Amino acid sequence: MRPTRLELSGFGSFREPATIDFADADLFVLVGPTGAGKSTVIDALIFALYGSVPRYDDRRLVAPVINQGRVEAKVRLDFVVDDTGYTAVRVVRRTATGATTKEARLERWDPSGPDGPDGHTTTVAGNEKELSERVERLLGLSFDHFTRCVVLPQGAFAQFLHARSSERQNLLVDLLGIEVYRRVARRARDRAKQVRARVEQTQQRLHGELAGATPEALAAADERVAVLESLHARVVDAQPELARLRERGIELRAAATVAAARRDLLDDVAQPAGVAELSQRLRDATCAEADAATMVDKAEEARHAAEEARARLPDGTVVAELQRLVAEREQQRARIQPAGAERAAAEKAHERTTAAHAGAESALVAARTARERVREANLAHALARDLERGDACPVCLQPVETVPDHGDVGDVDAADTAYARAERQLATAADELRRAATEVARRQQAHGAIVASDDELDARVQRLADTHDMAVDAVGDVVAAVTRADRDLAAARADEQTARSALRTATAAVRDLDGQRRTAWREFDAVRDKLASLEPPPADRDDLAGAWARLLEWVTALRPELEVAADVAAEAVERVAQQWRERNAQLVAACADHDVAAGGDPLSAVVAALERARSARAAVASAIETAERLRREVAADEDLAETAGRLGQQLGAKYFEQWLLNQALAQLVADASVRLRALSSDAYSLEIDGSGAFQVVDHRHADELRSARTLSGGETFLASLSLALSLADHVAQLATGTSARLDALFLDEGFGTLDHDTLDVVAAALEELGSQGRMVGLITHVRELAERMPVRFEVRRTGETSTVERAEA
Repeated sequence: MRPTRLELSGFGSFREPATIDFADADLFVLVGPTGAGKSTVIDALIFALYGSVPRYDDRRLVAPVINQGRVEAKVRLDFVVDDTGYTAVRVVRRTATGATTKEARLERWDPSGPDGPDGHTTTVAGNEKELSERVERLLGLSFDHFTRCVVLPQGAFAQFLHARSSERQNLLVDLLGIEVYRRVARRARDRAKQVRARVEQTQQRLHGELAGATPEALAAADERVAVLESLHARVVDAQPELARLRERGIELRAAATVAAARRDLLDDVAQPAGVAELSQRLRDATCAEADAATMVDKAEEARHAAEEARARLPDGTVVAELQRLVAEREQQRARIQPAGAERAAAEKAHERTTAAHAGAESALVAARTARERVREANLAHALARDLERGDACPVCLQPVETVPDHGDVGDVDAADTAYARAERQLATAADELRRAATEVARRQQAHGAIVASDDELDARVQRLADTHDMAVDAVGDVVAAVTRADRDLAAARADEQTARSALRTATAAVRDLDGQRRTAWREFDAVRDKLASLEPPPADRDDLAGAWARLLEWVTALRPELEVAADVAAEAVERVAQQWRERNAQLVAACADHDVAAGGDPLSAVVAALERARSARAAVASAIETAERLRREVAADEDLAETAGRLGQQLGAKYFEQWLLNQALAQLVADASVRLRALSSDAYSLEIDGSGAFQVVDHRHADELRSARTLSGGETFLASLSLALSLADHVAQLATGTSARLDALFLDEGFGTLDHDTLDVVAAALEELGSQGRMVGLITHVRELAERMPVRFEVRRTGETSTVERAEA
């Protein structure tokens, strides 16, 4: 697996989009200040492949990868595996409860194409689960293996270098996936248990349901088939004789049935009740119908006469109208005299109110004159009261010669009261005069209207009487004549309706009796038609009772002959049936001798028994074959159970796992020693002592053995790096399953503990790894080491986002 390009946006410290192009970068370094985002680049690469970040303890935790200022993070990684290009894309979006990574895909592309991953692609995984599973199959590494073999945790291998034997064993079990052998051992033991259980079940079947599958049982079944085949041949040979008897019996039974049917035809012949009385009842009803028709004719004549008499009189509406007008005129004339008296009384009352009004007017004039006289006298008295002789007159201004003596001048208030009373009396008289005038006019109008209405009614009565040639004084006689004529006509019509109702009743009776007669003839014909095959005598269609008498006489004479014929035919049928029963009974007895329940059909019983015997014989033969096959399967299963049990025991033994771990550790140590001698200028190599602890061979001091814990910090780093590189090369071979070639390594480890010379050696080793076609990426703060790398990716923190720039050496 070799990365070619990484794109990330909103991921970790990379708030804004950033692209890292790994093309032609066999050896490179990620450099930058602490917190710039170098490790985030490696996190993004791992997240694109597996959907998890190794720095988080909980692999399901994805929300922290989203930049604080963004709602989603997106990572895209282009990589090549075995000359095939792939693009892994994952998008993380915030949700109310955390984050989701449902949007994920893996696309395949051709690295040799002109457009690379931007050209034609094929989607091979469409969601997060499919993407992770497909990556594990492509690389042959789980998430844990990848983070230990591709992104090397050298610190963990320093712990591996110094760990106790049991701790180192647990770590190798985890890295190399040796747990699979434990699972294989369990599955082998389970398989052995299952197979043994199957063997036991098969043995139970062989000794149970298949216990009777023996050659003796097969021979007995063959003998039973032979006996039944012989019996079947005997029954088949008897079938033609039985068939002949059966056919003869059918013929005779048909003839007997016909004879019995001819005899039985006579059983239902009986004359219905009332046939003799039906004709007389029909004649009586016909006479009654004729009498009713005569009564209808007479009623019609009486009605015509009444209609003619009524037609000679005036129309009833005219008489009624004339009668109404005369009555109305009499009512009007009765009102004329009272209306005249009321008019005269109103006129007299008007005359009285007119005189009273004139008197009230005279009284008002006298009261007004008296009031003015009293007022003038009182005014003069007031002017003269203080005058003395010689004073100027207040009226004419002349000297008064003599002071007048006015005496009693009267009371002004009394004069005013009298005047007011006179005014009220005049108003009252005026009101009464107006009411009297209104009453006179009303009475005069009412009297005139009554007189005019009487004149109009008198003229209308005369015109209507003249129009119909009637005297006004004879209206009463005409009305009486019309009433009598209408009553006579109604009575005639009622009589006619009664006569017609009687006729309908008589006609219905005739129709009903005639229907009974026709029904009786149909019943007779139905009985006679049933006897047509016996040639009954002809019937007189005018005499129903006589026809029945002749038919019954013929039935009485024919019955003995038909009864004898039916008895003879029945006896012939019984003789043939007895012959068939005797022959069939012989076959039934033969079947019973061979344990075959024949019932009434020996042939069907023998056929069924033979079929059962053949099936039983086939079942025995099949059971024998099944038993033989099961015995072979039991032998094979016993071998399989033995093999699986032995495998489970061997793989489950504590020494097997220890042996496997020792072999893997020996291979890792051998390869790591070669690398350590190269890194330490042949100063050191590694061995394992009897207790399983790492020993350092100091070649500069006569191959002295000493504990790995005695190494300095730089020497410890070289030993740990050697083990890490060895494990990176061999873990895919040592681990269970298949792995792709690991064409890339990422070392996220500080190199600050190395001195100048050792750093030089490490750099040379890394350059050699890069020259071998493997991509090697470093993350370091050591400038001297970074400057030796041909490609540098400089990671910086600018504002709220990280950026990456590629620099060539």
